Amino acid sequence: MNPTKIVIVLATVLATKTLEKTGENIGQVIWYQSAKFLESLKQESPDIVTTIEQVSEQPLYYNQTVWEMRKAAANPDVATRMHELAMVVEANPHPQIIEGLLHLLESTYDNLTLREAAESLGKIDSGNQKTIDGLAYLLGFTFDGDIHREAAESLEKIGTGNQKAIDSLVHLLGFTSDDQTRWIAAESLWKIDPGNQKAIDGLVHLLSFTFDDDIHRQAAESLGKIGTGNQKAIDSLVHLLGSTSDDQTRSGAAESLEKIDTGNQKEIDGLVHLLGFTYNNNTYRRAAEILGKIGTGNQKAIDGLVYLLGSTSDDTRTLAAEILGKIGTGNQKAIDGLVYFLGSTSDYSCRIAAEILGKIGTGNHKAIDDLVHLLGSTSDKNTRSLATETLRKIDPSNQKTIDSLLHLLKSTSDDRTRLRVAKILGKIGRDNQKAIDGLVYFLGSTSDQKIRTLAAKILDKIGTGNQKEIDDWLHLLGSTSDYKTRSRAAEMLGKIGIGNQKAIDDLVHLSNSTFNHHTHRIVAEILGKIGTGNQKAIDGLVHLLKSTSDDYTRLIAVSNLGKIDPSNPKIIDSLVDLLESSDNYTCRKAASSLGEIGRGNQKAIHGLVHLLGSTFDDETRTIAASSLGKIATGDQKAVDDLVHLLGSNSDYKTRTLAVEILGKIDPGNQKVIDSLVHLLESASDYKTRTLAAEILGKIDPGNQKAIDSLLHLLSSNFDYQTRTLAAEILGKIGIGNQKAIDSLLHLLGSNSDYQTRTLAAEILGKIGIGNQKAIDSLVHLLASASDDYIRTLAAEILGKIDPSNRKGIDSLLHLLESASALWIRREAGKRLRKIGIGNQKAVDALVQLLGSNSDYKTRTLAAEILGEISIGNQKAIDSLVNFLGSTSALWIRREVAKILGEISIGNQKAIDSLVQLLGSIYDDDTGWIAAETLRNIGFGNQKAINDLVHLLESTSDHKTCWIAALSLGKIDYGNQKAIDSLLHLLESTSDDKTLREAAESLGTIDYGNQKAIDTLVHLLKSTSEDYIHWIAAESLGRIGYDNQKAIDSLVQLLGSTSDDYTRTLAAESLKRIARGNQKAINGLRQLLSSTSDNYIHSIVKPCLYIIDTDCKTFSDLSDLLQYTSDNNTGFRLNKRHWLFFLLCLPLAIAIGFILTFFTEDSLIKNAIPRVENTETISGE
Repeated sequence: MNPTKIVIVLATVLATKTLEKTGENIGQVIWYQSAKFLESLKQESPDIVTTIEQVSEQPLYYNQTVWEMRKAAANPDVATRMHELAMVVEANPHPQIIEGLLHLLESTYDNLTLREAAESLGKIDSGNQKTIDGLAYLLGFTFDGDIHREAAESLEKIGTGNQKAIDSLVHLLGFTSDDQTRWIAAESLWKIDPGNQKAIDGLVHLLSFTFDDDIHRQAAESLGKIGTGNQKAIDSLVHLLGSTSDDQTRSGAAESLEKIDTGNQKEIDGLVHLLGFTYNNNTYRRAAEILGKIGTGNQKAIDGLVYLLGSTSDDTRTLAAEILGKIGTGNQKAIDGLVYFLGSTSDYSCRIAAEILGKIGTGNHKAIDDLVHLLGSTSDKNTRSLATETLRKIDPSNQKTIDSLLHLLKSTSDDRTRLRVAKILGKIGRDNQKAIDGLVYFLGSTSDQKIRTLAAKILDKIGTGNQKEIDDWLHLLGSTSDYKTRSRAAEMLGKIGIGNQKAIDDLVHLSNSTFNHHTHRIVAEILGKIGTGNQKAIDGLVHLLKSTSDDYTRLIAVSNLGKIDPSNPKIIDSLVDLLESSDNYTCRKAASSLGEIGRGNQKAIHGLVHLLGSTFDDETRTIAASSLGKIATGDQKAVDDLVHLLGSNSDYKTRTLAVEILGKIDPGNQKVIDSLVHLLESASDYKTRTLAAEILGKIDPGNQKAIDSLLHLLSSNFDYQTRTLAAEILGKIGIGNQKAIDSLLHLLGSNSDYQTRTLAAEILGKIGIGNQKAIDSLVHLLASASDDYIRTLAAEILGKIDPSNRKGIDSLLHLLESASALWIRREAGKRLRKIGIGNQKAVDALVQLLGSNSDYKTRTLAAEILGEISIGNQKAIDSLVNFLGSTSALWIRREVAKILGEISIGNQKAIDSLVQLLGSIYDDDTGWIAAETLRNIGFGNQKAINDLVHLLESTSDHKTCWIAALSLGKIDYGNQKAIDSLLHLLESTSDDKTLREAAESLGTIDYGNQKAIDTLVHLLKSTSEDYIHWIAAESLGRIGYDNQKAIDSLVQLLGSTSDDYTRTLAAESLKRIARGNQKAINGLRQLLSSTSDNYIHSIVKPCLYIIDTDCKTFSDLSDLLQYTSDNNTGFRLNKRHWLFFLLCLPLAIAIGFILTFFTEDSLIKNAIPRVENTETISGE
């Protein structure tokens, strides 16, 4: 409980009692809360309440009463009531309560009570003179520091402007020796009497006569609030800044100085003096920072910072330079100091000084002169670079600067410095002839490619069109033999000499006066850039074309002539001539250029066609073909030339390109189509024929001649690949073409070979959709054809081109039912699958066939087709269910059950039929299939679950019980009835097969079932039959994970059986369920040590490696591979054995797939006769 509240509460209850006697009202809320408090206090300490109630009759001992109330406040209920009353009083103070507190001040000598009373008065009184008098009395009456501080803080709250309060605090400042009290008194005095000198004096006294850093910080902070403009405050803070070694105090003093007087000369003098006599870097920095804020333009501040530039500390020098940048703009002394500093050191501070000088020295001639002098006198490359950069900032157009930079450029060999100088010249030397001349000289004098590139770029910015520069470059081009220099000169002339007649004249003259091919090429390139539309430049390039014998030079000349005079007729002639060059690059460039400018030009087209047929360079041929495709569109001569090329050239790539171009330049040209058809007939290589066929299919769909040619190919004696290609293209370009459809129908009904008729059928399916004549012909063919295979083809096509026509499906169904050859029936079934998906008529027909008296093979095939085309079709499901119930052939029932599983998921009728089937199954495979099918279509089906439970309860047949339980477990995983039935079966039967099936089923449907595990463990112990051991061990490996009883049983089996296969099965099961189990590990170790059989070792070692998770048996896999029996006579698996095993594994898998495929195919082919023999089906 807060003691302060005890004093308020005591004053309140006393005031309440006093007012009750006089009949005055203290306030309903206070009265109510006071009564509640007294009631609570009475239960804890009735004597106190009695004393309070009798206060008017006998004097109250305040110290004793307060002490008793503190004691009572230990009771939570009393403390709560006391707190509630205090809160109400603080919110609604009554004068009588204040009187009570003042009376308490006069009546007690207990320091704690006095302090609490003083604090309470500061909270609830708003400036009552009596209160102020009482607090003032308290300050003079006691020597307790805590009471002084509480009274001072209360006066701060209520005594603003009150002289008595002010005098009391001044008095307190004068006689107290407690630093904390003096600080609080000064703070309070400043708040109630801002600017009071005695408050400032008190704080200054604290700074001067105490060594406590906390007091220093507090006093400095207070001076920062109250000492604005006060010299005494400023002096003391400056003194504190220099005298303290505490960083926080120093920072506080600095911040206060910034607040109370910006620009006070005395303060500045003090800070400068401090800079001269302190050796503390932190003091340096703080003093410098303050000067930077208050000393703008102040010479003494600037002098002090310049002095700091000579400090030994990098940080201090850097700080001084930065602050000079803020306060010394244009100040000569600051500039001089920075220039001197720039030349006297080469460290990081130097760079900062250069940056600052660039900010404050703009236009200052002395700074410029000093920096230029520094450039000439220093040998330090870093200093020169910095000076150069600073010059650029403070005098961007001064010629003296440019002169100095050029001198530096010529005199230094340091590439970095030259690069920086060149960059600065590029920024300040625009149109300055001296700068341009210097950079031209620089470009010619250096061999560094990077520097030359940069110099060229700079010249490009500052010297475009400058005649002297152009002349210099021309001179350099004609006088130097250095390839790089000439290339750079050419590049520059191409940029700065555009349209310059003198440059063009000189270049033409240079070209005419030399026999150097390289010079010719450079001149041609430059003229192509600067001479657009200029007759002299055009004439110069034309002359060069005529006079040079160098193909590459001619190529460059003609290319640039095309840039400056695109319509010049000599360009194409020259480019065509260049196509004859023996240089492939020249040929390619000429061909490419012709593709850009030679549209419709016969000479260009002929030249490119000739190049296409004559060159053996693939890239050249490709470019020639591409250019032809651009310029020869619709050109008959080009078509003739390319057709001729196709007939005369035997090169595959050439003919391929020619075919592609023909397809682009004139798609509808009959000659092109004829050529492609001829190529399709005559080309010896398949790729060429394929390409011709593809292009023919793209360029002219519906072209009758092309269609006729393709039909001829299809019906002739060409090879099968050619006819296939023809068929494919015909399917693209002949859609809806009646002649094509008629021809294909004729071909289909002719005596042609099966391959041809099959192709004809495929094409008809693509191009004859909806064609009535085709539909009628196919219907007729179905009725008249004696060849069953042709009828299957016709039926399939009819289904494609007229899906609503029933005759195709009827025909296929008829073939399915009546064809004598099994392969025809299968063919009919295959085609029915293609056209009958979702077709209700097909489904109806198959359902009808399924319910007919047809043979089982036919009905089974109908069932298979239904499974593919009628998913979810109720009629089909009903028929399959009926068929399932009408046959006793087990293999047919298996097949039908599978089909039902595919098409009838969730179908109740199918589910019921399968459940019914389970009651009459005596074949294991059929039982498994039925159970699995039931799981697929009836998982979670409640009726199926109920029926299976009923079947389990009503049957005594072990086989039926096993299958029903297995099925129940699959559709209702974990069903206890199924589990109990299988467990009962395990316990009650002696039949090995039934035991195996029941155990395996338990492992499938109830992983981890303890009853199942117990039964299997019992089975292992109760029989000596190896076969039973195998089954039980395997089942435990499935359902007994981490089950100790299962693990113990398998470990015991390892030691008790002499059958090696049983041991390996037990080890494999332990591997699955006993990882990390010590008993299993020990058992496997014992087995390994007791036998030298290589087979046992090869199985058990990997199992042990997996189980032994701590790797105590084998430290790694290599130990496992090298582990042998104790006598060391066993087979050792080395790297060669493993390699041989890895190589043989894929081969073994492949052989297994092949054998499986042939075995399955044989079984399928022989299944029907075998069933017919066993079932003695009539009529077969």
